[in-house]
Amino acid sequence: MPCDPGDDGRDFLSRLREDAVMRFRDKITRGELLSAPELRARLGFSFARFSVALATGRIFAVISPSGALGFPAFLADPRYDANKLHAVVETLAPLSGAEKYAFLTEPAHSLNGRTPLEALEAGESDLVLRAAAACAHR
Repeated sequence: MPCDPGDDGRDFLSRLREDAVMRFRDKITRGELLSAPELRARLGFSFARFSVALATGRIFAVISPSGALGFPAFLADPRYDANKLHAVVETLAPLSGAEKYAFLTEPAHSLNGRTPLEALEAGESDLVLRAAAACAHR
């Protein structure tokens, strides 16, 4: 029953958390999110360089409800110019990792229904940077 008067909300919150954990695991299973060592290897970064990139906001992680970190695989995808993608990620600095991930992977009206990643792949980094700046300052 969706709304049980005897339910104080804990069951609902528990179900939400379980659903979020399952979505996170699905993204890992599908290869959309990687562990830190996996992303580091794909990028060819040393531990120190990876740490600096994370600390400066050039890369980011999505945090699961259980506290596990997942790094977006697209950060190492050769379809995207790394410097342009990192510039977009840095522009999104005020946002959480989950918000950055959503911005980059969900279709945007300002990009004619495409995702920012699709627009980056098409060489439209200026348009994506403008959309990122607008999103980051909302």
